[in-house]
Amino acid sequence: MKSADLPRSQTGDDSSQKNPQPAPKRILVADDLAMNRELMRDMLESSGYVVVEARDGGEAIREAYGSRPDLILLDIDMPVLNGFAVVRRLRQDKDFLEVPIIAMTGLSSREDREQAFDAGFNSFLRKPFNLSNLRDEIECFLGVSSTRGRV
Repeated sequence: MKSADLPRSQTGDDSSQKNPQPAPKRILVADDLAMNRELMRDMLESSGYVVVEARDGGEAIREAYGSRPDLILLDIDMPVLNGFAVVRRLRQDKDFLEVPIIAMTGLSSREDREQAFDAGFNSFLRKPFNLSNLRDEIECFLGVSSTRGRV
């Protein structure tokens, strides 16, 4: 029997069996300021990420467990629990040991940076930060490049 006589699924020519796209990466943005969350959401969604948001430290922990993000952007100065407490609590769980957590903060001293890394943050970005640099940092941690337009 010639390959032309075989159904497409047996010849490997079936264009409907293309390689599936990997699921988009999920990022948790935890910041008490709505304007900051909106800015981050717009930038991240335009780069192809799924965004989950939290307004305070307690909500950040609940959302982390509920959505299982691939990366967390975490403000340090938040109500309920600050970012240091959130990252310490998440790092106690083996499921969050390898999840990159980036501090986004107005704090700027060397002691603040050291405290952030000691608590379990992987990176420290001082506000205001350049969105392009943030995007590059995210892509570096996730090992991906954005699938849509650049900011």
